Amino acid sequence: MFDSISRVAAAAEHAENDKPTPVKVSLPPEHSKRDTKITWQRVLHLVHRVFVFAAAWWYIIISFQASYASMELLRGHDNSARSGTIFPFPVMTSLVGAGPIRTSSLVKTTFGDDMTPRDSSIFVVSDGQAVDACPLSPDNYLYTNEFMRAIFTTISRDTAYNITALDEATMELIAPIIDCTYVLQPNSGITGGRLFYLARERANPDRVFLVVVSLIVQQYSISAQAETGPAAVGMVQVIYDMREPSVTNYYVVAKGFPVEEMEYRVYEYLNTTPDGQWTLRSIPSTKSEFAMVLITSIREGFYIKAPSEQSNINNQVWLAPSTPSEAVGIWHFVYTPVLRDSWAWVHGVQFIIGIRLLGNLVILCLTAYNNLRARKLWIGAAFVSISTSQVLNVVLVLVSWFMNEYWSLHEYSVTVGYAVIGLPDRLIHDTVMHADLLTLYFGACGLIGSVFRERIDPLLAMALFEIGYDRQTRINLLINSHHLHAKIQAFAYNFYMRGVLAPLNGQDKISPMVVQASHNMGKRDYDYVAVCLFPVFLNLVWVVAYAILRKIYRRIFPPKVLIQQNTTGTARSGNEESILAQKRVHTLFELATGAELENRYGLVSDYDTCIFIRGTKFASADGIYSNGFVIANKKYLVQASDIWTIVAMKLLRSRFTNVYVYEVNGTTVQPTALLVYPHTLTVRDLLNLNVSVLL
Repeated sequence: MFDSISRVAAAAEHAENDKPTPVKVSLPPEHSKRDTKITWQRVLHLVHRVFVFAAAWWYIIISFQASYASMELLRGHDNSARSGTIFPFPVMTSLVGAGPIRTSSLVKTTFGDDMTPRDSSIFVVSDGQAVDACPLSPDNYLYTNEFMRAIFTTISRDTAYNITALDEATMELIAPIIDCTYVLQPNSGITGGRLFYLARERANPDRVFLVVVSLIVQQYSISAQAETGPAAVGMVQVIYDMREPSVTNYYVVAKGFPVEEMEYRVYEYLNTTPDGQWTLRSIPSTKSEFAMVLITSIREGFYIKAPSEQSNINNQVWLAPSTPSEAVGIWHFVYTPVLRDSWAWVHGVQFIIGIRLLGNLVILCLTAYNNLRARKLWIGAAFVSISTSQVLNVVLVLVSWFMNEYWSLHEYSVTVGYAVIGLPDRLIHDTVMHADLLTLYFGACGLIGSVFRERIDPLLAMALFEIGYDRQTRINLLINSHHLHAKIQAFAYNFYMRGVLAPLNGQDKISPMVVQASHNMGKRDYDYVAVCLFPVFLNLVWVVAYAILRKIYRRIFPPKVLIQQNTTGTARSGNEESILAQKRVHTLFELATGAELENRYGLVSDYDTCIFIRGTKFASADGIYSNGFVIANKKYLVQASDIWTIVAMKLLRSRFTNVYVYEVNGTTVQPTALLVYPHTLTVRDLLNLNVSVLL
C-alpha cells in the first residue's frame, strides 16, 4: 500500500516537468474545455445509459408486481371466471332446425317420420345421416345403447316429481340419439357428456319433444353435514319447439355416483360462489325429506399437503343455456382458477430487491440532476446496486424457493408442460417466477463476467432474458425439440391423469364413467423442471459468446493511447510500457475505499476507469459511481447504499449502525474514514450529491 502511495506522489511530481505525459483517450467533458462538441460516441453512450436506466425501471416493476402477487396469494384473492372448452353440436343444430321438433329433419329424415319406440339408439354422423354405430374410442363407453337408456330411465324415475314431462306414466322414450362428431372428440365421455333423447307423449303421440341431458361426474360438499364425495351433476332441458323464447333448466344430482347406484334428486340453482362453484338446494321428493344445500364443481388441479395450503385448482362448471338453440347447439364450460399459497410471503424478497434498486435510481436521478445544474450531461450506470448484490439476491431467491418447498417452481413447470402438449391452460402468478428467474439470470450473467473477467452489459442481459422468457418462444422451442418434447409429454400427461381416480372393485358394473379430482403433487421430477427452464437460460450461450468476443476484440484492437503536452495538442504515444506502469498505480480513492476500478467485472456497464491529467492518474467520475460511491456536497465520499441509512439516522436522531464516509478536499480523498453521526451530514449535503474525478 505504501509503495503505491509513493508511486502516486512520484507521478504528481513528474507532472511538473515539460516532458510529454500519456493520457487516456476518453477524457471526460468536465475536464477538457476543448472537448465540448457533441460526438456520436458520446450520444451513443448517453442513449445506451438511458436504455439501461429503463431496463432497471422494468426490473423494479417486475419485482413489485411479484410482491403484489404474493400478497394476493396470501389474501386468497378470488380470480374471475374464464372461458374454457366449448363443445359445438352443429349436426344436432342442423337436424332440429328452427321450428317444432315434430317437423324437424331429425324426425322426418333421420327417424323416417316413424315415431314408434325402438330398442336401439340412433347414431348420426357429420352429414346428418343415421348409421348403425359410431367408431367409438376406448374412452367412450358412455355412448352405448344400454348405458344411455339406463341414464334416461333413472332420471325419469327419480325426477318425475318435479320434471313432470319425464313422468313415465305420461311419456315414453322413442330412442337415444348419439352425435358421433362429439363422441369422436378425445376429451368426451371420460367423466360425462351431453346426451340427446327423443320422446313422445303417450296421450298424444304426435307431441314429440327432445330431452337434452348434460351430465358430468363432479365433486360436491355439504358443509352442514361435513359431507364430500363424487356425484353425477346434470342439467336437463325439455324442448318441444326450437322457436320458444326461453328454456327451463333443471338441475339434477345423484350423490355418490359412480361409486354408488344412481339416485337423482332435482335441485334449484342458488348462486355461483366467488371461487366458481355452483350452490344448489335440493327439492325434496316427499314431505319426509329435508332440503340440503351443496356446493359442486369439476375440481381439476394439484396441491401440496392440502388444497387450503398450496394449490392450483380449476373449479369448472358450464353456462346454463337461455334458449333452445343454445341448449342443443353449444356446451360452454367456464373455469375459475383458485390459487392458494400460505407460504407466499417468502416471495417478499423481491420487494427488498425492488426497493434497493429504486433507492439507487433515486440517488442516480438526484446525482444526474445536480450534474446537469453544473452544465454536465452525465447519466450513471443504473444497475450499480444489482451489480454489487448479485450473490445476495440469488441466495435470497433460492432460500425463498426452499422455504416454499419449490412450489412456485413446480407450478410453473406444470403450466409449461400443459401448454406444450395441449392440455387445458393453467393460471399462475407469472410475475413471481418472472422476477425470480430474472434474478437468477442476472446472477448467472454476473458469474460469467467474473469467470471471463469481462463486463456484461445489463441491457444485453435483460434483452436476452426477455426473449427467452417469452411464452411463445419457450413453447415453440420445447415443441420443436424432439427430445425435450418427449420428456415433457411423458411427465405432463401422466401428471394430469393422476387426477383420474382409479375405479374401485365392481365400479365398472355401475358405470363406465370415472371420477376426476384434484390430486397431491406427489414425487417431484427435477429433470422435468430442468427441461422446462432450459429455454429461459439457453440464451446464456450468447452472454458467453459476448464475453469471448470482447476479449478477442480488445486483443486485436487494443485501446489507442494518446499523450497530452503541457501546453496544447495531442500525439500518438510511442512508450506503452510507461502507460502500463502508470495504469498499475492505484489512486488514493482506490487505496482508501478498497474499490478496484480496473478489475470490476460481472453484470456492470462499461465505464472509464481512470483518466490522466497532466500525467497524474485520477479515478473517473463514472468509475467512482459505478463502484458505488457519490460525493456529498463536495465534502464527503459516501457509499450510495449508505445514503438512505444516513437519512434514517437523521430522522430517528440516533446512530443505530456504523456508517463511514471519507472527507474530500478538492480532488483528494482523505485515507482515514469518518464514523457518521446523525449531525455529520446536513440535509444540504445529502441533497447535493455529485460525482467528479478524484485523485
